[in-house]
Amino acid sequence: MRIIRVEPFLHRQEKRLFLFFNYDKELISIIKQIPTARWSQSRRCWHLADNSKNRKRLRFYFWGRALVDY
Repeated sequence: MRIIRVEPFLHRQEKRLFLFFNYDKELISIIKQIPTARWSQSRRCWHLADNSKNRKRLRFYFWGRALVDY
């Protein structure tokens, strides 16, 4: 089972969820479907706005594909 480690972080004065996982084309294509998802070149990970809607999206989009670990 693939694991996505999620860490809350303040990025440019905005609450964000940073997503850490091994390179996986399927997971990346799923993340790109989330409107607020962005790539951080400096942290080398994907991140998205930290809100209840996105936390639900993570569980929904990755259900059966990866374990989302907070």
